[in-house]
Amino acid sequence: MEITATVDYGTLEIELSSDEREEVQQNLLEVIDFLEENNEAFKGLDLTVQNGSSQTELSATEWSNNDGQQEQSKDDGSSLKSLARKFDVTIEAINEIVFVDPFGEERPQLMANSEQLGSSVPERQRHAAFIILTVLEECYDEEEIETAEFKELLTFAGISDGNLYRAWDDSLFQTGKGRSAKVSLKGPGKREAKKYLKALLESNAK
Repeated sequence: MEITATVDYGTLEIELSSDEREEVQQNLLEVIDFLEENNEAFKGLDLTVQNGSSQTELSATEWSNNDGQQEQSKDDGSSLKSLARKFDVTIEAINEIVFVDPFGEERPQLMANSEQLGSSVPERQRHAAFIILTVLEECYDEEEIETAEFKELLTFAGISDGNLYRAWDDSLFQTGKGRSAKVSLKGPGKREAKKYLKALLESNAK
């Protein structure tokens, strides 16, 4: 069904048509952005959206908000849900170990008790890196983290960030040097990290 949106702005009339509502919305928002950039009076603009024989009156703000809600629903934590399915656990179970913002706006935070991550400081640091780097890859589409940020995560979790080099196994981690140094997992490290996180989630569920 063809959807038509007509923008009446003074003597200017712009008509946008498509069989896809999302395409009309995208084009309409581009027009809105253009008019907003060129005339503040656009704030009072009324839009008429025709869908078949029905008509709905929407203000520019309402249309924009509706579109934003639809975009948000597309990113409603699907990556977190995918991670939960991959490990066959609930999202709540994951968040008991590591907090993951379903919308990716806040950085992950370690929630596990430090004793759960090992008996020695290097072991806890290494396992914390396994968790954080796995979550970053699976839910944030990132494969590395700055060492400085990782140290902050350790401090938040009550784990010492001293002598961090002792935690890195060269066969598992790729590390850098200096203030802007970053750490990431190599292929074997990714496999070991997922194996560890799965075991930790299963143990925590008992």
